[in-house]
Order: sequence, then C-alpha cells, then structure tokens
Amino acid sequence: MEDGTVALDLHWHLVTFASDRASFGFHTAALLERRVPVELGSVSAHRLADEDTVAHTVLHAGLAGARLLIHQRDVQVVTARVDAAAAVQRMEEFGVARLGSAALARVERTLGGLHGRAEALGSPLWRGLNDRVDRLWECALPTATNPFPSALLSSGRPSAVETARAFAVQLARAAGRHLGVRTFTSRGGPLDVDLDAGGRPERDRFVAEVERGRYGR
Repeated sequence: MEDGTVALDLHWHLVTFASDRASFGFHTAALLERRVPVELGSVSAHRLADEDTVAHTVLHAGLAGARLLIHQRDVQVVTARVDAAAAVQRMEEFGVARLGSAALARVERTLGGLHGRAEALGSPLWRGLNDRVDRLWECALPTATNPFPSALLSSGRPSAVETARAFAVQLARAAGRHLGVRTFTSRGGPLDVDLDAGGRPERDRFVAEVERGRYGR
C-alpha cells in the first residue's frame, strides 16, 4: 500500500506457473462466475465458491510439497468445513485428484480430521508410494530441516506421463540447487521471499509484464 504498511502479493493466475496450467483446469472466467459475495467490515467483496476454495487450497499446498505445517493447517481447516462429495467432485474436475490424494493423506496423518477424503480422490498406489517415502525420510533424516519430502508429492498430475515429467523437473531443480545453480527463489531472484516489495514501481512493472504475456495467457 502507499503508506508501506501492507504488502500485496499480486498473482496473474491461481496456478502460478504457466507450465502447470495445462495440467489443471482452473479457468478464471468460470471461477469468477461462481464467486460468492462477502462483507469485510464495511467493504463488499467476493471470494471463491466453497468447492473452488478447497481445490485451490489443496493445489497450492500440494504444489509446494505439503511439507510446511502452515500449508497443512490451511488444507485441514478449509477442507473440513466444505461438503466432502462436492469438494471431491470439483478437485476431480480440475485435475487435482492425484495431487490432492497424497496431500490430504499427509495432512490426515499429521493433523487428522479429514475422515477418508484422501481415499475418495482415488490414486491408492500414488498415496501408498508417498506414504512409504515419508516414512523412509523420517527414518533416514530425523533431524532434517524439512520434516517431509516434497519433490515426489508435488509432482502429482492427472496422468502418469505428466507426473513422471514433473518429477524429473523437480529432481533437476533439486540437483541444481545442490550444485549452486541459481533458481527463481535464489537470493535476489524474482521469488526471493526476502526481496523488498518495491511499492508502486514494482506493481507497475508487474502489471506491464502481465500485459506483455510474460507469465502466460
């Protein structure tokens, strides 16, 4: 904001990277058609419909590897408050079933309270594989900074081919980080979490880049 007290995290699309958008069916026009009015104090605004909120929350946590407690807690709180059948149907429509199945299973093991929602999304072999990797990680790396592995789970896509391709990309990125190759999250990079928000100049630059199609269409 102009007074510097609030930083706005601007997004061009609910699925951050263009490379992921082809796999998941989050279409902005349809999401906006289903939006729900909400009052924020004296301000009238809109939010996503309940099922869309669940699908996006699960997608966001899943693509981040569902390894942070804050992401797992987001999934638990949102998912537990929405009709299970409707949420499962929307996640299946959006292509989030495989990714969400493993993410919800991990949340259930960590925090509980989801009562079979992971199983309702199918993909039992994928869930089982991620469960085995989680247990191996816990045994082999009990003092690791990250309590959960993320590369495998975050690779879940609608098809096996897409999943294998995404996993290969994750492994390549991990290898690059260990070798010191700069990535978009490196210090000073475009997604450096410690980077100053930049105020109006950075906002104007972002909008201009969106208009040029830098982040996809």
